[in-house]
Amino acid sequence: MTRSNPSGRSNIPISINRQLLAAVEQSGEAFLSSAVVDGRFALRACIVNFHTSLDDVEALLPLVARLGAQIDAALRLEADVEYTAPAGDAPAQIQRSQS
Repeated sequence: MTRSNPSGRSNIPISINRQLLAAVEQSGEAFLSSAVVDGRFALRACIVNFHTSLDDVEALLPLVARLGAQIDAALRLEADVEYTAPAGDAPAQIQRSQS
């Protein structure tokens, strides 16, 4: 799993993925590993335990999405940016606060 980076600032997705990797592990709900693929840091789910069920696998993406949203929100607060959700197929708009 990797996050896209339209801004061209390559350190942001790496930072988010590293924090997300730690958050998943700290949650105790799942364990992920990481890999660098074509120079991109990625989260990696490797399921080798024969006790792993379909429910376990299906719970992984909602867990990653929830924790990722929390990390993203915290980073946006730190960076003092404002996020406007897209309408329909329009791209998201992110703007720095003017304060």
